[in-house]
Amino acid sequence: MSSPELDASDPLNNAVAYARIGKRLMDDHQELEAIGCYEEAVPWAERALAEREEDRAELLPFLQYLHDVLGNLMLRQSRLDEAETHFGRALDIATGIDAGSADVAKFTSNLGSVHKPRGELREALALFRKAAEIVSALSPVPDAYPSYLSNAGTVHLALGELDEALALFRRALEVDRKTDPGAAATDLSLIGSVLVEYGDLDAARTHYELALVMQRELDPRSPATARELVNVGYVLRLGGDLDQALRYYYGALDIDEALAPGSTETATDLANIAAIHRRRGEDGRALDAVERAVEISRRVVPRSPSLASRLSTLGGLRLRAGDRAAALAAFREALDIDRAAAPRSLETARDLGNLGGFLIDEDLAAARRHCEEALSIYAESVPDSPSAAVVHGNLAVIARAEGDLDQALAAARRALDITRRASPASESTMIDLVNLGVIHEGRDELDAALDRYAEAVEIVESLRARAGIGTARESLFAEHQTPFTGLVALLVHRGGPGDHDRAFHVSERARTRALMDLLSERRLEIRAEDPAQEALLAEEQDLRTRLAVLHEQSPGQREYRRVEERLERVTLRIRDELPGYAALKEPEPLDLPATQRLLDGGTLLLAYHLAPYGCAVWAITRGTSRAVHIRGGEDRIKELLDRALARYREGALGDEATEAARRELAGLLLGPVAPELDAARRLVIVPGGALAYLPFEMLPFRDGPLGDRAVVSYVPSATVLGELAGRTRRPAGGPFLGVGLEESLPGTREVAEIAAEYGGGARALLGPDATKEHFAREAGGHRIVHLATHGAIDDHEPLYSALSFTGGATLRVYEMFGLDLTADVVVCSACDTAVGPITRGEGLVGMSRALFYAGAQSLVVSLWPIPDRPTRRLMRAFHRHLRSGARPADALRSAKTEVRASHPLVYRDPYTWAGFVLLGVP
Repeated sequence: MSSPELDASDPLNNAVAYARIGKRLMDDHQELEAIGCYEEAVPWAERALAEREEDRAELLPFLQYLHDVLGNLMLRQSRLDEAETHFGRALDIATGIDAGSADVAKFTSNLGSVHKPRGELREALALFRKAAEIVSALSPVPDAYPSYLSNAGTVHLALGELDEALALFRRALEVDRKTDPGAAATDLSLIGSVLVEYGDLDAARTHYELALVMQRELDPRSPATARELVNVGYVLRLGGDLDQALRYYYGALDIDEALAPGSTETATDLANIAAIHRRRGEDGRALDAVERAVEISRRVVPRSPSLASRLSTLGGLRLRAGDRAAALAAFREALDIDRAAAPRSLETARDLGNLGGFLIDEDLAAARRHCEEALSIYAESVPDSPSAAVVHGNLAVIARAEGDLDQALAAARRALDITRRASPASESTMIDLVNLGVIHEGRDELDAALDRYAEAVEIVESLRARAGIGTARESLFAEHQTPFTGLVALLVHRGGPGDHDRAFHVSERARTRALMDLLSERRLEIRAEDPAQEALLAEEQDLRTRLAVLHEQSPGQREYRRVEERLERVTLRIRDELPGYAALKEPEPLDLPATQRLLDGGTLLLAYHLAPYGCAVWAITRGTSRAVHIRGGEDRIKELLDRALARYREGALGDEATEAARRELAGLLLGPVAPELDAARRLVIVPGGALAYLPFEMLPFRDGPLGDRAVVSYVPSATVLGELAGRTRRPAGGPFLGVGLEESLPGTREVAEIAAEYGGGARALLGPDATKEHFAREAGGHRIVHLATHGAIDDHEPLYSALSFTGGATLRVYEMFGLDLTADVVVCSACDTAVGPITRGEGLVGMSRALFYAGAQSLVVSLWPIPDRPTRRLMRAFHRHLRSGARPADALRSAKTEVRASHPLVYRDPYTWAGFVLLGVP
């Protein structure tokens, strides 16, 4: 803290000097230092008052001002007792001067602002009303009058007394419209907040947007404009329009960072942005934003409810990341802060509820105590609030874990009643529906459980449709798979008329929706129509390149997140401003009859569904269908998969444990559909979850591997198969394009020879000619594309997985989306190109998705690294069968059969032949 030059003989000058320094510190958002200055000013001002009785009339207002400023600073720091002391002293001074003055009303209202965060809402309401009564008796009525009405309205709103709040806000608006456009805009926003509680989000948005227009007219870069941007973003967020909400939140952040980058307002914007990323399942980005918000809040308002709120968010994110110790520390710190400020406040209740939810997995009795204490606080003022609903939901989970399903049912219904009334299409309502469905299922009330799951599924679909850009949709959808898996498992279990057909359709709705969105988008004409749009697309590409460079350096660094944020903003603008996106329609997942129409006679489609609630498989032909429950469970299947594939992934032949796991998997996955397999000549697998890593043709069936009995291919979903098969194919100029980098890579030496065997028009890019740019130019003109290059798989950021080209260049997945392929089949022979992370609801995420988007009909990819010589022999045979006219899946199966027969010792173990699989149109 800076100290002025003091003169003991002039206490008033000393007080003024400290006050001036305090004002500068406040303007720089150094509030703690400012408090110190103003606290130094007070005794000097009091001494001046004592020594200069003749100047009392002039000095009292200055002392009153000092206490007023200190009261507001203490209030911002949540030092409520000290704030009350200072406001009380200011009130005493004002009352001594004129008991009926506007200043008396002001400090009476300020005292109400102390009682409100303590949770003493009735006391706060009385003080706000008293302030309004005082000024209403003055003539002329001071401009502050409508603000006191609004203050009283906010308490009624907190108490859930919506009609009373709305009436006061409208009275305030009536006055402010005549004298103060900025205050009128605030009144409109407050009316919007009531409409939110009524559940009328459209009307609330109208009020918020009108307030925003008014504030922008006054000053488009003001703090008030930023707050209205936040309000519009909030109502959009409640409605599930996450992309649009994020745009408004970024707009507020731009203003607040320009005005004061280290302010509480900036921290609020970051916390709002974190909430969007959290809703979209983008936990890394949410964590980065909320940590920045916590950092600012610790510095500016270290013991405030706003810091506690950010800590609560941080705790939730740490918990989702599996760091329970860090989550518990954040939840406890938030509770300590809020309890110290106001032990019966709504913020304290929120913290208790968070801790109660956390403790469910550790100590049910402690979890119940925390939840019941939270509920007792909510019951005093807002028993029907969404926050109270969260606690009721937690109590339902606790009661179910204790085995008291009657109590669980009552608590879950109470939670759902509240959330359905407040926000019927929200994530909270969906969670409560699932919770209730699980309880009904436990009570063997299957019809009721089905209804709850089905309603939850529709909400997830609605949330997904409004979530925005593809990555956001994908993350949100992955996070909310539980309603789909619960509904599928229950329908298969019940097995009533039409249940299995309906379960299949629900299962399709839960599969690879992000890929379907991409394939639908591919049909659109997305191109720039003016220089500004061209600049946007160029900026997007530049930012993606910059991110790739930063990703290589250090993906967790702050600069990476900053560029990622810029890219998201540009992407949002592209979706809004390029006209082609207006024609984008939601693709409809196929039902069972539509799936059957895709299949030829003799083709069997096996669609597997793995989930914690239960596993199932549908055996579907053109004329029949059957659903079967799979015993063993998802965890057991994953365990067997790991055992069956572990040695192959390490580059070794299988052993007895490999064979045993393979046999057990065959029993679980093939045994239930053995009659259908006996009749099938062609087999299309929709694998589901971790089964995407498994080549089914290596599983034993009857007297040999399954691949000996049928042509096997794989698709992410029946809907994707329909989309790929229904594409309008463009003629390819050449029959073959091959790329090979160096002799040591599997299949590279054969690329030139294979190209020569295809004859005229075939091309081979080898060694120095195998550049990234050369391939990008040539890739679109050939029926078959063969890539014998290194691959780098990035499990954490699949968009940065890549294929290598000459000179150290890489073609990353995000760049593959920009290719324009006409290929019937793309072969990736030199690396485990089918490997990548599995996202719930999407399956494998990586190169295959990008290549399908780019135009490939089918892909031949490897599930593990396969030795050079067996690969070269297999690839030569595969292309020989393709040239003879075989379909890609038939060619691959014939090639495997041929090499196993000609070199039985080399190919005796599936390690050398089963790793190559065909994805897409067989």
